[in-house]
Amino acid sequence: MARPVIGIIGNQYLINDSYPAHAGGTMNSLAISEVSGGMPLLIPADPRLVSVD
Repeated sequence: MARPVIGIIGNQYLINDSYPAHAGGTMNSLAISEVSGGMPLLIPADPRLVSVD
């Protein structure tokens, strides 16, 4: 059976004060994968990059 894809809303971070990045907690990904059997998918925190239309 296929694993359900479960979205995790990412957060915006600035790494070393120069590199913008999207990130999500490891604990969230592990819980989705190991507890619910789903496949975690990080959703960018920037609304310009994500559209549901």
